[in-house]
Amino acid sequence: MGSRSDWRIFVLIIVAGLAIRLLAAIITPEDYLSWEARENYLMRAQSLLDGKLPYRDFWESKPPLWTCLFAIWGKMFGVNVISLKMLIITSEMFFIALLYYFTKIPFHDSKLALISAGFYAFLPMVLFVSAVEGKYESLTFIFFLVALWLILANKTSLAGAVLGIGMGFKFNSALMMVPIILFLLKSDSQPGRKIMGFLFAIVFVLGIILTPFLIIAPDNFFRDAIQNFVIGQGHHPIPYKAISIWGALRQSFHLEAPQYLPHLFQFSLMAFLFWLLWRKHQQITKFSLVMYSYIFITAYLLFIRVGNIQYFCWSIPFLSLIVAYLFDKRRTIPEFRCYLTVLILQTFLVFYTWKNWYHPIGGSLMVILTLAVTGYCLYMVTKLAISESKLQKVLEG
Repeated sequence: MGSRSDWRIFVLIIVAGLAIRLLAAIITPEDYLSWEARENYLMRAQSLLDGKLPYRDFWESKPPLWTCLFAIWGKMFGVNVISLKMLIITSEMFFIALLYYFTKIPFHDSKLALISAGFYAFLPMVLFVSAVEGKYESLTFIFFLVALWLILANKTSLAGAVLGIGMGFKFNSALMMVPIILFLLKSDSQPGRKIMGFLFAIVFVLGIILTPFLIIAPDNFFRDAIQNFVIGQGHHPIPYKAISIWGALRQSFHLEAPQYLPHLFQFSLMAFLFWLLWRKHQQITKFSLVMYSYIFITAYLLFIRVGNIQYFCWSIPFLSLIVAYLFDKRRTIPEFRCYLTVLILQTFLVFYTWKNWYHPIGGSLMVILTLAVTGYCLYMVTKLAISESKLQKVLEG
């Protein structure tokens, strides 16, 4: 495929993705807007524009940079629901462009880049979170990808600074620290200095961002920080109790559409990638960093934040790259086709059950498809595990 043809397809992905999001944002009733967007984003931005500091309970919502950014945006376009969604959609389209170039530059494969960008652009789960619920997950993904690119470019301190800024928008960006450190430990003969530089840059940049708010309300700062980021239970209008996947499994027969079931699709892929990496741990490739990122974030979501299905958007950027990679290898590795089937079904089921959570037919369909596809997936993983020649082809890329 020529470069001009690639460019046309890329522009088509951006235009079509933007059009779908704008349409969804306009026609969706405000009732679908998340409580965070309605009670936190809009109110705090307006408070800033009114000359007040809404940070006494600031940790109950989000870190400061998001509120500041939306306040600046609201100054130009107004503080309202459409303005909020426009900012989120704009950042999401920028992220899709970044995902395309992030894939194309280090992996030198335009087809891989187009598949990954297209997968993310048209995934219903992502569209629902941004254009309908008004959550800004994609904004933090920009910092995810830039940090990964800088790590691959051997600029670890700069990657730490970027990740520190990302944590100033949303503390979930801290999840990227673990896969990056794992990658440095396994890919560098003397990783200690790089890891220390990486961590120092994060602490330094984040300290600059948070110090003013620590001074304003130190009691609330530490109290709410512990509630949100240590315990994992912030202030929420509808209190919930986070449960592990094992607890969800025990409750499976008491729910019409168990919330954990779509997670099994993610878990099967995560388990396979983990096995693939550690089976041939001496061979470190660029793609292994993507795999590490997906494995860790998915594990975190499976075992800690299982009660919030929308948080799987955090793993979607890496999932997009993995889907593109598996699709590219479908001819030489036929077993990977089952994973594409798994991911397509998972996407459908997540979106379907989101709007039909307690529908008995939806629950039954979900159980049947989950058991069938997960069983087939595990069978194919076992089949691939005994084929060293095919595994070698995967690792060699």
